[in-house]
Amino acid sequence: MKNFFFRTVSVFAIAFFQVYFFASFPFGGQAVGFGLMAAVAWTVVSGFEKIWVYILGLGILIDLLSFERVGENVIIFIIAIYFVSFISKRILLQSVGGSFLLIIFIIIAITFFSNFLSFVFSFFQGEVSNFFDGGILFFAKGVFWESFWNIPSFYFLYWLINRMEKNISFYEKSVKIR
Repeated sequence: MKNFFFRTVSVFAIAFFQVYFFASFPFGGQAVGFGLMAAVAWTVVSGFEKIWVYILGLGILIDLLSFERVGENVIIFIIAIYFVSFISKRILLQSVGGSFLLIIFIIIAITFFSNFLSFVFSFFQGEVSNFFDGGILFFAKGVFWESFWNIPSFYFLYWLINRMEKNISFYEKSVKIR
């Protein structure tokens, strides 16, 4: 019960930081994908099977709080964490030295994928004027700056979520002993 409470409070805190705090600061013209990086860090720490329900709630909550299309972040988050789960089980556990660079590459790929899916969703809604006004250079610049800010936010969230999950597992083990 405590782990459900801690994870649910974490989901709400991450969603509020994403929507109300980081949206107030334009980091190079792009908002930090704090929710997406939290989903990725949580998946690396806990695994897809254990955390996907919380990530689903995180995506819905971010969509509702930011008044965006409900379901866009959910689709992006679930696809991204499934990809990260697949990669982390196959590659990250086997590589020792190159995992830092591989994580950076994965973050850049997920940021590109997230922006591309947002563009596709906007295209189907008829909102493509922003993309074609700036062109592919505008899109690439956005991916670059968002990736630039997502990398440190991922490592901070990885550290934070890893500590939280270790504390939760400690309490789960202590409950099983009694």
